[in-house]
Amino acid sequence: MVLYFFIMKYAGLVQLLELRALNFFILLGGILLALNRYKRSNGNQVSYLEGFGLGLLTTGVTVAVFSAFIGIYLHMNPSFMEFIRGHALMGAYLNPPTVALGILIEGSISGLIISFACMQYFKKFANDHPIS
Repeated sequence: MVLYFFIMKYAGLVQLLELRALNFFILLGGILLALNRYKRSNGNQVSYLEGFGLGLLTTGVTVAVFSAFIGIYLHMNPSFMEFIRGHALMGAYLNPPTVALGILIEGSISGLIISFACMQYFKKFANDHPIS
C-alpha cells in the first residue's frame, strides 16, 4: 500500500482521493497470497478459523503500517493535509491522527470482509480448486 501510494504520488494522481478504493484489491491480493502460502506449507489444509485468523493478522499488520505511514506523511506534508481538508467529507475536522485512524478503521473493516469472503470460497472449494 505504501508503494502504491508513492506510485500514485509520482504519477500525479495522489489528489484523486477516490483511488484509495484500490487499496481493497491490494489487501485482497495480500490475503490470498498469505492463505495460499500457508496452505502449501500446511499440506494443502487450512482450517476455517486458522485461515480467518491469518487473514485478520495480514490485515492488521498491513493496515497498521500503512496507517502509521499516512499519519507521519501528512504531518510532514501539511500542503497535502490542507488538500484533504478542502476536498474530503468532513474535511474541516480532519488532522493527521484522525486521517490515520480513519484509514485504520476503513482498512480493518475491509480486511474483515475480505477474510470472511476468502474463507467462504476456500471452505467451499477447498478440495476441488486451489486458491491461486
